[in-house]
Amino acid sequence: FLNTLVSKQKEEKIRDYSWLDRMGETGRFIALELKLIWRNKRPRSVATMSVIFLAYGFMIYRPQHGHEVPEFLFIIGGIMIVGLFSISYGQFFPAWHSNYFSMLMCQRLTMKQFLRSFYMLVTVVSVIFYLVTLPYALLYPKIIYTHLAVLLYNLGVNIPLMFWFGLFSKKRLDLNQSSVMNYQGVGASQWLASLPMLIGPIGLFYLFNLVFGPVGGYLGLGAIGLTGIFLNPIIIDFFSKQYRKQKHQLIRNYKNS
Repeated sequence: FLNTLVSKQKEEKIRDYSWLDRMGETGRFIALELKLIWRNKRPRSVATMSVIFLAYGFMIYRPQHGHEVPEFLFIIGGIMIVGLFSISYGQFFPAWHSNYFSMLMCQRLTMKQFLRSFYMLVTVVSVIFYLVTLPYALLYPKIIYTHLAVLLYNLGVNIPLMFWFGLFSKKRLDLNQSSVMNYQGVGASQWLASLPMLIGPIGLFYLFNLVFGPVGGYLGLGAIGLTGIFLNPIIIDFFSKQYRKQKHQLIRNYKNS
């Protein structure tokens, strides 16, 4: 009994996000996202699969006997390893909160804080994933800058795209179901969102590659991403206004789905 009690107390300490209160309302919303992931099966399985996919590099970057790894595989590798959590979790924003979205909108909060907390969460996770994947540079040193370019592109371009498609979210999510082979809550917006997030950076890379070569291609991707990151306050402000206009429609969508 004592061992069980001690283990439960340890778990509660692990799940204690009170330290985020130092960040104000934004920190409390980050804590809300973390609790949602920890306590519910579907977002937890998304997080688990993202961690498992950190080992995907051993498949995609395995030595090619007498052949060089195509450049697009480095981009796909960066997307699947560094950006998988942000894309998998972000494509259902804000539907993760669909079961209590109307209540959430009645709380003392600003939409800007809601969006900023999500952005900060996926940014921190993506940066951690990038650092964890650096040992793959022992196989191919260029992974240091190819993954960095994809990371910057993901934070500067893909996340704003998630905000845009989230405006058209129509289906409520059942958080108690696993995400594996589960298409509940998957609508046209999710399928449409995945295309530019995956194909966009590959197409842009080859466009820059035609003019500046492979290194220039990655520099171009990184530059576009950095531009989006520097414009993040303006982007957050823009989407906060759009979500305020759309919030009543989102509430109706989640109630009727």
